[in-house]
Amino acid sequence: MKLKLLLAVLTLYSFQLSAQEDKFGVLFSGFISSEVFYDSRQQVTAREGDVLLYPAKESLDINGDDINDKTNFNILSIHSRLKASISGPKAFGAKTGGAFEFDLLGTGNSYINLMRIRHLFIKLSWEKTSVLFGQYWHPMFVTDCYPTVLSFGVGVPVSALSRSPQIRVVQNLTPNVYVMAALLSQRDFSSPGPDGVSSKYLRNSGMPEIQTQIGYKSKKLAAGALLGYKTLLPRLSTTAGYKTEETLGSYNLSTYFKITTEPVTIRVQGFYGQNFYNFVMLGGYAEASLPDPVTHEVEYTNYKTSSFWTEINTNGKNIQYALFAGITNNLGTDDEIMGNVYARGSDIDYVYKISPRVSFIANKLKVTIESVYTVAAYGTRDNFGKVKNTEDIGSLRMLLNCMYTF
Repeated sequence: MKLKLLLAVLTLYSFQLSAQEDKFGVLFSGFISSEVFYDSRQQVTAREGDVLLYPAKESLDINGDDINDKTNFNILSIHSRLKASISGPKAFGAKTGGAFEFDLLGTGNSYINLMRIRHLFIKLSWEKTSVLFGQYWHPMFVTDCYPTVLSFGVGVPVSALSRSPQIRVVQNLTPNVYVMAALLSQRDFSSPGPDGVSSKYLRNSGMPEIQTQIGYKSKKLAAGALLGYKTLLPRLSTTAGYKTEETLGSYNLSTYFKITTEPVTIRVQGFYGQNFYNFVMLGGYAEASLPDPVTHEVEYTNYKTSSFWTEINTNGKNIQYALFAGITNNLGTDDEIMGNVYARGSDIDYVYKISPRVSFIANKLKVTIESVYTVAAYGTRDNFGKVKNTEDIGSLRMLLNCMYTF
């Protein structure tokens, strides 16, 4: 009798667990964030100054005075965000889930205060394999190792920032080692071309962007390397009306390392590659031939970019100190530039940033003070995209941020 009763209780308990596994659940999280910032001069930015790239170059008036040598001030809360993490019943033997995350930055200055989708994806997870469908971080933005600076934009253009619609497959080879492969398109972070910045240049190539990664991850250590390749078709027809299929292929490489100890966390990442515009970094491409006399067909050449950053922060419970430093270099083009240039910072040789900060933490509330010193070396571009006869233009941004996490 006792055995039958025990079996009945276990059967009912198992049924309840099974029923729970088949239920949908939604967990909301996010933060409310407001920041005050002051710039010592005009800057090249996005979203009303919230995303800082580098100082604006000199713009001299008739008296030789620099128009851009003027301070700037703003208060913004548009990067506050809300995330819904979704869980549901199994499908094809996999745990199912997804996420919908948005903020109020919009997709451009004209759309600030409007909802912008950051992440929107479905994820299937088996014992050693996971598949993600939807919009998520581009693999060049490594979620295990990225700058945790306060200034919105995670250190661009020294570090990569991009989100992309994608299909991503992760295979765990061991409990700590994994490989990743992804096929991507472009949406908010797109490439430049004859008709401005658009995702159509990748779409018209008929090929998705391809990214691969091998990584190691444990509680105290994360390290890995990435390799990617994309193909753009800048034009469907020439300026003379002839069909053209002239494409441009570009590769990207990155390595990263993060170590976490009880007192401090250290992060390091390096980048090298071609046509980094869609990562909000220096680079792009240019026309590498004169137009054909009859068809006006042109060829293209990539800008090459290198970048390196490091960050160290303390892990105190109530007070945390941190220092970020990084530099990115314009390495010029593979071939001689013969026509139009479609690139960011084509008149800049290098940009470096130094950014110390201190955070005061009380439960879910964090108040941070940060300074960002940025230097851009402006000069004259030669026929191979290298910038010479440079002059350093520096700027200082001071920020005060209050963030409430939930």
